[in-house]
Amino acid sequence: MLLDKEFVAIDRFLRRVLTGLPETVPDTASEQQKAKYKAREKIIRDEVQPHFDARGSSVTEASFQIFAVLDGKASALLTHISVMIAANALLLGTKSSSTLDWLSVGLLFLFVVLALLALRLLRFWADNFPTVGEKFKTGNQLAQEVERSFRKEVFFRTKLYRLTLNFTSVFTFLSAILIIWYGAELATGVDADPHDCVEQTEKCSQGAITQKQ
Repeated sequence: MLLDKEFVAIDRFLRRVLTGLPETVPDTASEQQKAKYKAREKIIRDEVQPHFDARGSSVTEASFQIFAVLDGKASALLTHISVMIAANALLLGTKSSSTLDWLSVGLLFLFVVLALLALRLLRFWADNFPTVGEKFKTGNQLAQEVERSFRKEVFFRTKLYRLTLNFTSVFTFLSAILIIWYGAELATGVDADPHDCVEQTEKCSQGAITQKQ
C-alpha cells in the first residue's frame, strides 16, 4: 500500500514513546533490560485492567469495546479540531497586526498536528499483532502474546487520546484569547501593521497633491 510502511514506522515510534516498550524484546537484551521491560508491562497491565474488569468480558471482547468508545471520542475530537482549524484560518483573513497573524499560523499548524494524532486513534491496528504461524510457540504462549498486544494497544490509545485531548484543550483556550485579541483590535480601530499605515498615509498624501494640481 502507498505510504503504508512510512505510517507503520511513525506508528511504532509513537507507540514506543508512549508505552516505553519496544515492539519486541530483543534476544540480545540483558537481564536488567528484560526486568525493566517486565516492570513496564506490569504497569501497563495494572493501568488497563480496571477497564477490562468493568466490562466483565474477555480481554479481546473488552478491548474491542474500548476501541469502539475511543473511536467515537476521537471522531468528536477531530470535529472540534477541524472547527478550530477553520476558525484560525478565518482569523488570518481579517485585518490585524502581524503578531496576531503569526500566532494564528502557529496555532493552525499545531491543530493540524493534533488532527493527525486524532486520525491515528481511528487507524486499524494489525501491524504488530502476533501471528499463529510463528514457530516454536505453543497455543498458550500465543494467547498470552495476543492478550499482551491488546493491553499495549489499549494503553497506547488511551494515552494518545488523553495527550491529544489535553493539548486540544490548551490550544483551544489560546485560540479563544487570540479571538478576543482580534476583537479588541477591531473595536479600538487599531491598524493592522505600521508598515501598512505608512503606505496608506503616503497614498492619501499623493491623492491630495493630485487633487490640488
